[in-house]
Amino acid sequence: MYNIEKNMLCAEPVKLNKKAEEIEYSSKFKCPFCGSVNHDAWELSDEGETYCGSCGSDLEYESVVTVEYNIRPKKCSPITQM
Repeated sequence: MYNIEKNMLCAEPVKLNKKAEEIEYSSKFKCPFCGSVNHDAWELSDEGETYCGSCGSDLEYESVVTVEYNIRPKKCSPITQM
């Protein structure tokens, strides 16, 4: 955080997990090295490479899109007897 009025820069130490593992099917774009969540990840392309804005680690990603439906009954088809 930078306070322009006081010309002060504050930093928070980050603990990195050097033995990070792949994160599969997560609803959040979370860095496996530092745990920081990228809330703007929806702006990225479907797959590619990027870096963590918090720790600077290189990341490879692939987005997986899931479609779900909400279905409401409206009108039942008439029953025809034969």
